[in-house]
Amino acid sequence: MAVVLFALFRLLEFLMLVIFTKGTCSNSGSQQALHVNITCEKYLDVYVDGETMLTGVQGVHSILIDSSSHVMAVKCKGAEGGWRGMIVGDGVLTDESWRCTKHKEAGWHMTTFDDRDWPSAVSYAINIGSVFPWGVKEGVSSEAQFIWTSDNRNDKEIYCRRTLYSPCIENGFKDKSLSNAILGIVSVTSATECGLKCGQMDSCVSFNIEYKTSSKLCELNGARAVTSSIDLVSRPGYQYYEIAKAGY
Repeated sequence: MAVVLFALFRLLEFLMLVIFTKGTCSNSGSQQALHVNITCEKYLDVYVDGETMLTGVQGVHSILIDSSSHVMAVKCKGAEGGWRGMIVGDGVLTDESWRCTKHKEAGWHMTTFDDRDWPSAVSYAINIGSVFPWGVKEGVSSEAQFIWTSDNRNDKEIYCRRTLYSPCIENGFKDKSLSNAILGIVSVTSATECGLKCGQMDSCVSFNIEYKTSSKLCELNGARAVTSSIDLVSRPGYQYYEIAKAGY
């Protein structure tokens, strides 16, 4: 009887994991059209899945990104002297989940480009109050952040990318984690950010994350509990998730 009950428990655990981690995933890019307002100091070029949306423009511009889109890519030219910044608001927000570099690479704006080696963007200010030196950008969300590379004084022209789909991370196993499968550990502020970090790594298929602290450790895993012989272990303060990558 004990063996039967254990088998039933593992089957229930498997079904719960599939429902929790697969039921709300999208494998076809963004789930809805996104209205985006964007501006850069001097001029910008905007691409979505390699298609040109804006080129050589200044000021705040609005674009509509179709549903099922995967990647937004932006080339931004900063003003001469002083601090530089780019900001995107509304349907997509600029924050440190973007990746930015000063180096232009072939195909950098295409969906299939591998940007895993690009550094994360650096946030310099939020679009509220008397934000110096840019001033509030009207028509852009107050939650949007002014981002650039780590050197916004010397890097005059930058290239940035942002994934437009969200990994499936609405539920998970609380106080559990997957052991012996960790590929890397990063510090994040939310499960969503941890999921994005995992989604940017081809070999990452699940993650463990702290949930009781504001700054959370995110452990990126190279295995899934339901498809490996590695068991979930009890670990208070951590939560285990699996994600589904969007297929390009």
